[in-house]
Amino acid sequence: MKQFPQLLTLLIIVITFSSCAQKNSFEGIITYQSEEHIYNAPKDSTILIRYYVKGDKIATVSESNFGGQRYIRDMHNMTGILLLEMAGQKYALTQDLKQDTTHSHFIIKKQKGKATFGGVKSQKYSISGEYLDSAIIVYLSKKYPSNIINIYGGLPGFPTKYPLILKGESVRYELKSIESQPITEDLFYIPADYQVMTMQEFLDKMASGE
Repeated sequence: MKQFPQLLTLLIIVITFSSCAQKNSFEGIITYQSEEHIYNAPKDSTILIRYYVKGDKIATVSESNFGGQRYIRDMHNMTGILLLEMAGQKYALTQDLKQDTTHSHFIIKKQKGKATFGGVKSQKYSISGEYLDSAIIVYLSKKYPSNIINIYGGLPGFPTKYPLILKGESVRYELKSIESQPITEDLFYIPADYQVMTMQEFLDKMASGE
């Protein structure tokens, strides 16, 4: 499968992007636009990612050159489900997030500079740490809770612009909008026509070319 390496990286990025969110009281929709820098992705490739947040539940919907995905995270039960359509097949890939014991330490420093993204005024910061080859620049806002989307852990604000570096690949995110509004429970369930399997079972299936 020619697109398997690209798809695998995209799946990891979507899941990593969602997996660091923590319990919060926010309910609404957060939209980011990102630029892909993975494998042979076409120049100026973009991903639209929307977070549908309802307390402990978060549904992340992404649309890219490789298709659409929805990642559902239940913070209360510590479970994750990736809904994926590929080659006419529909998959629901399950994860036990209680087994995720990854902890990283990052050094976060305030820098000179401010900017506005998605209508939200933000402060410039630098982040360095053991998994980063060099310091990265992020923009954070105190207007919204920092734990809605807390990618690097312990951020002193809500991220409005930042890069995600993963295994030498990068995706740069910029906030387009954030809206407080009621979210339907339907987004957090597995549709009846999806085949349920673990993430590892899916990766083995793709690698075997089935």
